[in-house]
This record gives sequence, structure tokens and C-alpha cells, in this order.
Amino acid sequence: MQSILIVHSRDQVVLDIKNTISDEFQVKNVSTLESCFKSISQNRIDLVFIDLELISPQSMDNDVDCYPTLLKKFWQVSPSIQIVIITSQEKIREAVKVLKAGANEYVTFPIIKSEINYIIENSSNSVNLQQELDYLRDRFWQNESLEIIRTNSPQMQKTFEKIKYVAKTKATVILTGETGVGKGVIAKLIHRHSDRCDNPFVHVHCGAIV
Repeated sequence: MQSILIVHSRDQVVLDIKNTISDEFQVKNVSTLESCFKSISQNRIDLVFIDLELISPQSMDNDVDCYPTLLKKFWQVSPSIQIVIITSQEKIREAVKVLKAGANEYVTFPIIKSEINYIIENSSNSVNLQQELDYLRDRFWQNESLEIIRTNSPQMQKTFEKIKYVAKTKATVILTGETGVGKGVIAKLIHRHSDRCDNPFVHVHCGAIV
């Protein structure tokens, strides 16, 4: 069951959104940003509807660039969470700024059931697609490699994606970096997942060649 969190201080808004959501979804609600982060850290939340006022620059010590910073906090707690902004018609431009920072969608008052259903359907599809991608990613990696590639570091995730891309090609790969950064590990991962994995992995120390 997909879990949905509504973050708004007005009971009527919460009720309006709840009334549009099917019983097949588990719906919770909180009224503050602090309780929102607490909830997503303690429970699996797939989709969050959050009041724009709670994340506006005025509520974040007038930090005009607060949206990317705040959304990053969401993803640090729950990397796959979908974020939908709740706002008024008058503040659509501000909501668009949050979308540009990485939020998924926004809804305006009055709450329209078809819009909420559309957003939830898209969110469900995105969650299902991500789960399939995670499954296929684990299927690609050999069992002995899984502990190495499971990381929350965005930089290392990009590195492993590049390994997947080049492993099935015949391209020549040059790995650079200081001693001890893991070039040998990366080279072995590429070889292990290439079409030549049944052939020996030959390690040559070029510095020892005269």
C-alpha cells in the first residue's frame, strides 16, 4: 500500500484532500515541518502533500534560496519520496520555483478530486518504476558486488552507473586518481560484469616496467 502524508495546519484542507483519496492508500497528516520530517524518518512515506507556507522563505529565516536546501533534506531522509506543493492560485509562481528546485507537482485551492487522483496515479507509477529499476540494478550486479555498490553517495551512484554503461562495451576505460582511491576495485568490477568476465583479469603494475 502506498503511504501518503499531508502536511498542513488547516484541518479543512487536510480533510478536503483526504476525501479525494481512495481507501487503498494509507493517509497520515501532520501540521508542522518538524513533525513532517519526524514522520518520514520513522515511517515509509511515498508521497507528501505539503503547504507552501511551511517552506516559504518567510518561514525559513528569509533564506531566498531555501527550496533546494529544504528539498535536499527530504531526499536525505527518504531518497524516493514524491513531493507535492499545496498553494493558492495567487502563489503559483512561488510554487513553480519549488518545482524547479525538484518538487514533483503542485495543487491549488479549491482541491479538485481529479487533480489529486492524477497526481497520486503518477506518483504510484514513479514508485513502481523506481522499484523495478532497483530490482534490475541488483540483477545486473553479481552477488559478491552487492555490498560494494549499495551506497547513498550520489557521486558513487553515478560512478556505478558508468560502470554498468561501459561494462558491456568494448571501449577502453582509463581510471585516474591518487593511490588508494579504489581504481583497482573499479577495474575489477568492470571486468567482472563485462562479456570477458570468464577470461583472466590481468593486473599490470606499469610503474614497475622498465
